[in-house]
Amino acid sequence: MSLYVKFIWFTFATMLVSSSIAFFGMNAYYHSHLKEQNNDKNMAIALSFADFLDGESTERAQATLTMLGDAGYQLYVTNGDSVERFGGDYRDESIDLANIQQVLAGESFNGIREFLAKRSLLVFLPMN
Repeated sequence: MSLYVKFIWFTFATMLVSSSIAFFGMNAYYHSHLKEQNNDKNMAIALSFADFLDGESTERAQATLTMLGDAGYQLYVTNGDSVERFGGDYRDESIDLANIQQVLAGESFNGIREFLAKRSLLVFLPMN
């Protein structure tokens, strides 16, 4: 093998190894330090949004939810009998009935915090 080919392979291997180390290292840091902070911010936004919608008429609330769905948020709205979805198709619509009843009873449901217990990297790379 020529020196040129060895240099190319060594460069490629170095970039692959360093990229992998950086990828897994940053994901581990995110899950151990940043995800909980992001969760707290998202929960505060969701609670603020719920307070805002409580004071709006049905038509205005519907228009606001449609606008947020068009902006890229995926919203699942239910009264226990019917369901409305805003923001396009859902990849996974499995929501436990107990969680729906919890929210309808006035309590908060924090899906991100529940997911934190699984501790995974990018959902499909388990850390445990």
